[in-house]
Amino acid sequence: ASACVNTPHNVGALKPYSLTPLLSWLAKAGGAQVGKDVQIHWKGFLGCPELDMITLGDDVYLGGAFYSHKFAAASLAYSAVKVGRGAHTGGRSMLSPGCHLPPSTVAFDGALVIPGSANMKSDAKQYLSGNPAISNGTPPAGLFEINGKHL
Repeated sequence: ASACVNTPHNVGALKPYSLTPLLSWLAKAGGAQVGKDVQIHWKGFLGCPELDMITLGDDVYLGGAFYSHKFAAASLAYSAVKVGRGAHTGGRSMLSPGCHLPPSTVAFDGALVIPGSANMKSDAKQYLSGNPAISNGTPPAGLFEINGKHL
């Protein structure tokens, strides 16, 4: 069973702790598998009480939200979300139930990542953008770094 760590009413209290080790610890306490040097924006907790269905690799930066539940055919369905080592997501991006980000993938600001957005068979770095997100092999012009790390 999932551990409900937060509700939409109190998640705003996490805002001062955004991108700090405290949010990684909170995700672990809620059942998520969290690697080393993971940074989570406070908005990541807005819609995901099922933290036990989240896996985050080492050196992950989550700037957006992630969800492991959806409403389908008048029922509530759950599906795990996995983020590979070194992946980055921009602000206002959303990782939907069942999506998997391969290592070093970058999901840009506003990207809606759904299952199948990223090519799981490719070892090449992927850049996801759009709604729904699609994969590009080359970064857009002017992209240098997110959170001090070169992309």
